[in-house]
Amino acid sequence: MNMAFIYQNFISSLFSYKIYHHVLYYHRQLYPLVCSNGSIINWLPIIQIALLNASKEDGNKSLKVLMELHKELDLKRDSFYEFIIPYLSKLPINSKSLFQWNKALVKNGDLPSKSSPHFTKVLSLLYKHKNIQAVEKLMSVMGNANVSRLVSNRWMDTQTFIMFIKCINLTHEPQKTLDKFLNILKTDPNLKSANRWILLMKYTDKEKISFDYLKHKRELHISVAPLKLQFEECLNIKEEGEFIKSFAKLVDYNEIIHIPVLSKFIEVMLKHDSYSSPSLKNDFLFSESLKLLRTHIKIVDTRNLHASQRVSRLIDNHFLIKGFITGVLESETLTFITKMKLVEKVFGITCKVMPIISNFKELIKFTSYETQLVVNISLLFPYAMFKLNHLEQGLTHLKIILAHIQGLPHDRSVSISPSITQALMECLSKFWTHMDKIEQRSSQQMAMYQINAIKVMFTALKVDQKSVKPETWRSLILCMLYNRPLEEVKTLLKWLIPQIQRTDVQHPVLEIRNCNHPLRVIFNEKTISAFIRRGFKGYEDQEYKPWLPFQFLVEDISIKYGVPINKAKAKKDVKLGLQKLFSLDEGQVNNRWKTLRTHNLVGFEEMLNHYNNVWDKIDTLAYNT
Repeated sequence: MNMAFIYQNFISSLFSYKIYHHVLYYHRQLYPLVCSNGSIINWLPIIQIALLNASKEDGNKSLKVLMELHKELDLKRDSFYEFIIPYLSKLPINSKSLFQWNKALVKNGDLPSKSSPHFTKVLSLLYKHKNIQAVEKLMSVMGNANVSRLVSNRWMDTQTFIMFIKCINLTHEPQKTLDKFLNILKTDPNLKSANRWILLMKYTDKEKISFDYLKHKRELHISVAPLKLQFEECLNIKEEGEFIKSFAKLVDYNEIIHIPVLSKFIEVMLKHDSYSSPSLKNDFLFSESLKLLRTHIKIVDTRNLHASQRVSRLIDNHFLIKGFITGVLESETLTFITKMKLVEKVFGITCKVMPIISNFKELIKFTSYETQLVVNISLLFPYAMFKLNHLEQGLTHLKIILAHIQGLPHDRSVSISPSITQALMECLSKFWTHMDKIEQRSSQQMAMYQINAIKVMFTALKVDQKSVKPETWRSLILCMLYNRPLEEVKTLLKWLIPQIQRTDVQHPVLEIRNCNHPLRVIFNEKTISAFIRRGFKGYEDQEYKPWLPFQFLVEDISIKYGVPINKAKAKKDVKLGLQKLFSLDEGQVNNRWKTLRTHNLVGFEEMLNHYNNVWDKIDTLAYNT
């Protein structure tokens, strides 16, 4: 006789007919028989009925009875966790409900038999929503719950461990929280493994958790670190002088040096003030850095290497080139001209050993992962050029790379780091800001740079929807607002917003009410104030109508797409502009505003009427924050 089948049908019926006062009685009669019989109970139907019956009217009685029943289970053989959490994950509920159930189950000592995938998913959501309070409560609950039976059996897998570290970084006192976490895991055999400590070194936030603390904790579990752990520890030494000493020790005792460590050594040599000189000629450290790069960078081709060999070489090359470029960019003593010469030298060395950099057609023979690695290396160069204010060269390089990517087969998806478009935007902003100071830069040339930059950013967005952050679009819009005609800003936004809405389909939870929604990030209070202030500055060769930018923002952005406007803040900005424009106190007005007054042909009452019409439209919005 299948006692588990009898149990689950009978208890489900009691929940279904809301006969809650009999649930625990019959559970106590039947559950021991199920356990002795050795049959497995399917808890999902019982849980589903209890969740469906839950209502505030009866004080969520079904859930209270369910949790009372849960307390009486033998958790070594029966668990709710692997039924409730996956079930809730599939429902269109808010994350808070998932967190509460996770906390309640863990508090009772109920965890999944293996930490992934369910426990990892909960942690991923906590990290995504930056729910610090829930992370700290979970850590406290785990410390009090009887989890030793699982932890001592290598329960926590690598992905869960990494997510825990990421969540711990968010807490108010990460080092204390990590201490609790390591205490929970004190019986975990994995802490005797170098791999666990390498992950800790790699993922902990070194601004909040000291390297010395991590090393001390590691020594309690592993007294003598194996070589790969020594390399990782060397890599994570923050103080550059100490890093050089540690590196020297590793070189003394080992013929082969881990490439990421060597990459950091090159970076430190190039950027450290006491090691650098402003000239490239006859400089020992620069020549040594280039010699190290030439010695250790590896040839990558499709003829003589297997895919696994190519991947290994591409990863190492990426570390070396990135280390060199980072050191060059962060040097405080090198001139921009010298930095650019070094970047060009490295580009030449890279093209020589990796012809694929300038011939993406060969990538058809590479795997998707190899393709991504080649793209990552290629993008280091336009990134460096943007950082060094070489806008034209950077744009040329980036356009070629994006054209190559678009020519790849459709099944070959490639991601582009948003730092590239961010660096492009920073470079473009500097050109706009210092436009009058740059020799032989006409307005027409600047307009061409702007058009090319926008085209490149749109192309990057087509290649990878995450390649341009909302903050980068915001910077572009603000730059254009102050430097280009309003019609150009309108044209950009009318194209851009539908594009952003299409990419946001992947994140349907982010409604416009959510402050993290891309449109809310772009049109924050700073942007709205900028539209108002820009109107008062007026546009060259156009009739003075300062309300037009704000009117466009309200009618074509706020009302059309539901972007909220802080009416009190907006009114304050408008009031300030009107005071400057119409104030009778000449001492309160500078020469710029006096010039604007001469262009203004609109009286105070008429202008106020235009702004009042805009306020009336704001009042029609469904909500206002």
